[in-house]
Amino acid sequence: MIRTVDKKKRDDMIMKYAPLVKNIVGRLAARLPIDSADKEDLINVGIMGLMSALDKFDKNRNVQFETYASFRIRGAVLDELRAKDWVPRATRSKDNKLENAMSSLKKNLGRSPSEDEIAEYLGILQEDYFKLLDEARCVPLIICRRRPITWKDTAGRISWRK
Repeated sequence: MIRTVDKKKRDDMIMKYAPLVKNIVGRLAARLPIDSADKEDLINVGIMGLMSALDKFDKNRNVQFETYASFRIRGAVLDELRAKDWVPRATRSKDNKLENAMSSLKKNLGRSPSEDEIAEYLGILQEDYFKLLDEARCVPLIICRRRPITWKDTAGRISWRK
């Protein structure tokens, strides 16, 4: 059981390092399509990582607490993100590979690249490119899963309701 003095010191440490948690979560969230409520959830998970760091920190090792806490906080947040993501990491990796190729080619060509150009850029046959597309096709659904869809016309084109 934590004594009152220890609890007070622990609470002070949590308040002292709360900006570190917010900073780490902010940097991770900047690269993700998440809303502010999800960001708050990640901050809570980061605080739990900070509390874990406070419990497990060994002063006898030659490491500063802030460095140790940063790894624990980041690890807790990444674990939470992985637990919430239903897409396997291999699929996400394939999608990232395709996205990077498309954006690089678009930047170099000044237009959207053709399928042949993307396959050539990746150094694979067009047949393998289509397989890669099939394997990575479920990833964009994650970004859209919370937005309601409205059918705009009979041609099947959709627009997002705001």
